[in-house]
Amino acid sequence: MQKESFNELQNALEKVVYPANKTKIIEMSKSLNAPSEAIKALEKIPDKEYQSSSDVLQEFKGIKGFAHLLGM
Repeated sequence: MQKESFNELQNALEKVVYPANKTKIIEMSKSLNAPSEAIKALEKIPDKEYQSSSDVLQEFKGIKGFAHLLGM
């Protein structure tokens, strides 16, 4: 994922009302015009309830190609 797309994803996640499940997060991100690359990434996270945008972003640690965007 490009850094710009990741930043747009972060911005969208900050506007989601938490707690939220994966489906709600994806729907909200789509409605906020998050890039398709970001939506595809969200589809890879576990289907569970998240308490904050930070919780969602932590899931990207385990997805290949995303750790560098989290400063890891």
